Amino acid sequence: MLLQIADDFIESVVTAACQLARHRKSSTLEVKDVQLHLERQWNMWIPGFGSEEIRPYKKACTTEAHKQRMALIRKTTKK
Repeated sequence: MLLQIADDFIESVVTAACQLARHRKSSTLEVKDVQLHLERQWNMWIPGFGSEEIRPYKKACTTEAHKQRMALIRKTTKK
């Protein structure tokens, strides 16, 4: 069962990547075609296959409640 799911996933990724390569008017499948499909459809980023662009690290925004809790903790630890 797991083998069938993995096989279907790989087949769908390769098919979509081939369509992207064809859209680029290329006769060869490149890593960037697979990357684009995985990023857009599956929200997956494969480390080690970086592109030329540097992706900025998304810093998680802190909520006001978190800031207040941290201020209270800092205040109590100073005493």
